[in-house]
Amino acid sequence: MNPEELIEIIDAGESQSVEFKAEVSTELGKSICAFANTNAGTILVGVSDDGRIKELAKDADERVAQIAHGCKPSVYPDDEAMVRSFVRTALAQRRFDIDPALPVGEILDKLELQQSNQLSHAAVLLFAKEPQRFVLQSEVRCARFKGTDSLNFIDMKVQRGNIIELIDNAEKFVMNHIRLAAEVVDFLREEKWEYPLAAIREALTNAICHRDYFSTANVHVSIYDDRLEIWNPGALPPELTVEALKRPHKSIPRNPLLANALFLIKYIERWGTGTERIVKETLAHGMPEPEFSLRDGGLLVVFKKAEAFLASLNERQRKAWEYLRAKNSITQALYIQLCNCGVATAKRDLKGMADKGLIIKEGSARKTFYKRLK
Repeated sequence: MNPEELIEIIDAGESQSVEFKAEVSTELGKSICAFANTNAGTILVGVSDDGRIKELAKDADERVAQIAHGCKPSVYPDDEAMVRSFVRTALAQRRFDIDPALPVGEILDKLELQQSNQLSHAAVLLFAKEPQRFVLQSEVRCARFKGTDSLNFIDMKVQRGNIIELIDNAEKFVMNHIRLAAEVVDFLREEKWEYPLAAIREALTNAICHRDYFSTANVHVSIYDDRLEIWNPGALPPELTVEALKRPHKSIPRNPLLANALFLIKYIERWGTGTERIVKETLAHGMPEPEFSLRDGGLLVVFKKAEAFLASLNERQRKAWEYLRAKNSITQALYIQLCNCGVATAKRDLKGMADKGLIIKEGSARKTFYKRLK
C-alpha cells in the first residue's frame, strides 16, 4: 500500500471493512480476529476515530505482532513472504511436496510448526521479521579481537534476524575478518581462505540450530590472531560424547523442528555427519584437526591456524606433512629417506602424526603405508 492509497482510506473514514485504532490495546486483538474470520478488513493503528494520525510508542510493532500471533487462528501479517520463499527453496532443494500457494496456516501445519493454531518457537525463529523481539537470546555475537585474548576488540557485531539470516550473516562477518590469499598449485593460481569456509559454515549452522534456546546466552563467534572459536550454549545430548563427534554417529537434534526445516533447504543433512565434515574439511585445508570441548555450559569448536598447527610438529614431521599435502600418502621407508632419520625415530614421528588425526595407517607388513586424512 502506497502513501496515496493510505490517505485515500483515511479520508473515506471507518466502515465495515476499515477500522481506526489510535493506540495498541486489547481491543485491537478483537478487531484482528474479527477481520481474520471474515477474511476481509483493514486496521490502521495510529489513526484516531476522526482520521488524525497519532505517534505510536517505540514498541508498537512488537505489541501488534504479539497480539496478531495470539489470535486463534493465528494471523501472519509480515511473515507470509518468508514462509512462501522457504517452501519454494525446499521444493527446489529437496523436492518437498508442498504448494507455495497454500494458505500460510496450512503450510505451517504441514511443517509441524504450529499446534492448535499457535505458532511454535521454531516458526518464530525461522520466519518472524524480528524474532529477537520474542527470543532475545537468539542473537549471535561476533567479534574480532586483537591478539590472542578477549581484552581488545577490533570489531564487534550483534547479529539479529531469522535463523537463516543469522547463519548467512555470521559467515559474512567471518569472511570480512579472515585473509584470502593466493597460491600457485601445478602452475595454476588458486585463491585460498585462511580458514576452510565449508567447515566454518557447518560449525555455525550446528551452533545456531542445535543450541539450547532455553539458555539466556547467545552463540559466540570469536576471531583471534591465532584461532577462530564458535561457542553455543547447551551441553551435548547424553547419548553423545565429544569424542563421538569425530566419528560416524546418529543425528540427535536438540531442536528437531529447526533441524528438519534446515534439512529441507539443505543447510544440514540430518545424518550426524556434520561434525565429521568439519574435521575432514579442516584437515584437507592443511590445518590441525578442530578441537571440540564442553566449556562454560556449552560446546566450543576451535579452529587453529596452520602456523599454530605446524608449530606443534617437529622439523621432520613438517617436512613429511608438506610431502603428504602433495602426494597424500607416505611409507616408513620413504619417511626415513625424506627426513634422514632412523627406523625408531620414523616410527615415533608417524605415530605422533596419527595420534593428532593427520594420517591413518593402512595395509600390513611390507605393504604398510600412511595415508593423509581428508
